[in-house]
Amino acid sequence: MLKKSILFFMSALIFISANAFAETMVDINHAGVDRLVLLKGIGRKYAEKIVKYRNRNGFFRRKEDLLHIKGIGPKILEKNNSKILIVLDTKKKPVAKIFKNKK
Repeated sequence: MLKKSILFFMSALIFISANAFAETMVDINHAGVDRLVLLKGIGRKYAEKIVKYRNRNGFFRRKEDLLHIKGIGPKILEKNNSKILIVLDTKKKPVAKIFKNKK
């Protein structure tokens, strides 16, 4: 019985750790506005700018490419350096849509 309890606890801990890691990382080439706002200093307005830039110019090749977006500077990039992922999937085009909240 003790072994089962320990095994269950270890499995739950691994599951929680994996989910926590997944929630902190943001793939800027595939994330939508709702995911991009999880980055520090990136509100809805800047998240929308990121999506528009990506849709016009294609995938980001480097994290520093975010600096091409007006209002995103080195400080914001530095705060999020460990959270930003660059996933280049050549089979897909960056087509994330911007959804506005309807009132």
